[in-house]
Amino acid sequence: MHINLISTYLNSFKLNSNQGNKKKKIKNHIIDRAKLIIQKAKSSAEEKANTKFVYNIIENKFDVLLLNNKSNKTRNDDTNNNYRKIQNYKNKETVEKQCFSVIFTTLIHIRKADRFKKLAQENVLHALKHLLRHKIEIIIFTQDMYWVKKVKKIIPTAHIQNHFQTNAYKTPILKSMFLESFNIVKDAYFYTYINADILLDLSFVQTLKAIKLAIDNNILNSNKIFVTGRRRNFKLNSDDIKKQNVAGDRTYFKVLFNLFYKNATIFSVNAQDYFIVTKHTFNWQLMPPFIIGRPAYDNCLVQKALNDKNIISIDGSLSIYAIHQTGSDGNFAGLKRKSIDYHHNYHFCKTGYQFGLTSFLPFYTNYTSKNMSHILMYKRSIDYLTLINRYINRHKKIVIIKNATQYLMAFMISMCIICSIIVYVITNFF
Repeated sequence: MHINLISTYLNSFKLNSNQGNKKKKIKNHIIDRAKLIIQKAKSSAEEKANTKFVYNIIENKFDVLLLNNKSNKTRNDDTNNNYRKIQNYKNKETVEKQCFSVIFTTLIHIRKADRFKKLAQENVLHALKHLLRHKIEIIIFTQDMYWVKKVKKIIPTAHIQNHFQTNAYKTPILKSMFLESFNIVKDAYFYTYINADILLDLSFVQTLKAIKLAIDNNILNSNKIFVTGRRRNFKLNSDDIKKQNVAGDRTYFKVLFNLFYKNATIFSVNAQDYFIVTKHTFNWQLMPPFIIGRPAYDNCLVQKALNDKNIISIDGSLSIYAIHQTGSDGNFAGLKRKSIDYHHNYHFCKTGYQFGLTSFLPFYTNYTSKNMSHILMYKRSIDYLTLINRYINRHKKIVIIKNATQYLMAFMISMCIICSIIVYVITNFF
């Protein structure tokens, strides 16, 4: 659709004088904002994206205003339909008063030379800002003054928490952050931890809404929910630094996110960078003090969820587009970085963490083939124990082959040494 038609469409909405100045100011502000976004279009593809964005503004924000703008005759003819729409709107507003999900993360001090990590964490703040309209509360755990100022600028409504539990080497403890989140926002339906380099978009909200709908309709018979999934790796480069300034605009950020997603590759099943729970999923007081950013904390948490039959464990890999922004340290940064507390989590999870894989989670979510905005939940046909037995048997075969190879190599080396000795003896003494 052309820009002039969109402008005409926007200008066609006229508020009555008795509807108050407040609504009129809000309406005018959004119309001006929509026109500005349309004017930024540099190509037909961008114009199409901007047009869709404008329609979303009108349809989502002014549903009730559209009803009020109808003539008296039309209102009398459609009284029942209008009443239903207004009631649905009010019911929706009542439901959404409760916080839908808390999302929290940690922001650490960045060396000046590591510009990619700084870019990644700023992108995460912009991504979280764009989720606020879906009744999301943001909590940032940080003691770095640079990030405190940055958070206040990008997400003024975010909760900044500078007092949280760490180990002796200043690495944050996961359970402490969950407990703090429960205290800061007491009535949220879901609580979500993400690593500070993970981008989330609307797919996160859509997936959680599908899960909540399944709980409300008794399809899932427990409110103890655990959701995690595989990430998609996108390699940051110098060109992405230049795009940083436009990340604050919702439309352009969506374009940027789609660009990252199209060029990202899905990662392995043993790496999880986000965890979604309800308040009573775990007894967090009894949870071991796993620290983030170190090996095995993610697998240990998945394994604990799998071992509790009352917890519904869900793999969100196919419906939650979680993008990991890979910096100069690569995709295995947590394993490569041999810090002093590198083995901390292994002390509290000595066995079983090998089975903390997303492929073992009994449920998974995915978009329907016909409608990419509709998410369904599926149950895997093979249960957790069967998968583990297969994994163990496969692992045993690998160990046997590895041991046989080692024995064969040792035998061949021994034979070479013996042959060398025989040749030496024959050459020098005979």
